[in-house]
Amino acid sequence: MTNKYPKLNDREWLYNKYIIDKLSTYQIGDMLNTSNVTIGSALKRHSIPVRNGIKYPILYNKKWLHQKYIKETLSIGKIAKLIGTHKNNIKDKLIKYDIKVRKPNERVGNAHKRKSYIHPHLNDRDWLHYKYIVQGLSIKNIKELVNAKESNSVRQSLIRHNIPVRNISDGLTYRRNDDYFIFDEEVINGCLLGDASLGIHNKKSDISVPYFHKKNIHWEHIVFVASKLFSQNVGSRIKFCINLNKKLKSGKHPQSYYLRSLSHKELVPLYKKWYPKWNNYVKVVPEDLNITPTVLLHWFMDDGNAYQRRVHSKTKQIHITLCTECFTETDHEFLRDIINNNFNLHAKIRKYHQGTGFRLHINQKYVPSFYEIIGKSPVKSMEYKWK
Repeated sequence: MTNKYPKLNDREWLYNKYIIDKLSTYQIGDMLNTSNVTIGSALKRHSIPVRNGIKYPILYNKKWLHQKYIKETLSIGKIAKLIGTHKNNIKDKLIKYDIKVRKPNERVGNAHKRKSYIHPHLNDRDWLHYKYIVQGLSIKNIKELVNAKESNSVRQSLIRHNIPVRNISDGLTYRRNDDYFIFDEEVINGCLLGDASLGIHNKKSDISVPYFHKKNIHWEHIVFVASKLFSQNVGSRIKFCINLNKKLKSGKHPQSYYLRSLSHKELVPLYKKWYPKWNNYVKVVPEDLNITPTVLLHWFMDDGNAYQRRVHSKTKQIHITLCTECFTETDHEFLRDIINNNFNLHAKIRKYHQGTGFRLHINQKYVPSFYEIIGKSPVKSMEYKWK
């Protein structure tokens, strides 16, 4: 017996509806607001013979399907549950009857008016607008504020109230505390020729915004570069880091200082030049790069070295090498030509056993001119390169 549907305890009533009136189990189920499966169980319990025929005859009733899906705006899943079949059967019949199938998450009926009864603040458009737009709180911040389980609850409320939702890139830059970044293209280009790089959260995204970062073992060097790129709070952009995944011959882990800016839209054009899509976002030398004394200084501080040849001579024979083995031979030719055209240093390409197999070399005759161009060492820890 069933207490929920008392009429199903009445065999005579059920017999009249099913046998005399010839109603289907689906029609009787609609009358009692239950499924055909429940009706079938009641028929079996009362030993009322079940008619043979199509397993789900109601699915061949286009008018009924249209009523449930279009007018009553039931989902495919709910209709399938009502009949006791798989939702793919419902979808197939909708397509067969040319009933337009809604896209996932497509609003229907009064869906746009749905309220959150668990988090009433999400029903208040003015409150939500103030927190998200005026105060600039993130979706995550608001989620924690209203004690919601999922950030999507807040996101859907913003959409429901027609409040524009920020993308990931805008979310990183919207109303954040400024890092006082200075876009000094010469300094950045010099560092990028060395060991610095531009990072980005999504290389393939058109809206993702890059950031500048570099590492060095010398604190003074990192501070000097940071002072050129940040007008205030220079130290706050520098962190001390230890590489636990690597060991030196001494058995110690490498230690260095790490400099990183926030994401800045000014860096987007530079990122596209240095990390082009055609090269699978791998660093190249930009075709319009101009090497100035400032660019040359930062390049040398990062990836340059000076060494003295051991020869039987009273004069010092110093050569300068720029460690450019990460660049292609074509890039080397371009860099060599621009250095020689701008400064007449007679730079040459020399073969090297690592990387792409090449490095740039400046002969002893032009070393004094090189040092004159870049000036004296700006920091004490780098003076070992000025010989």
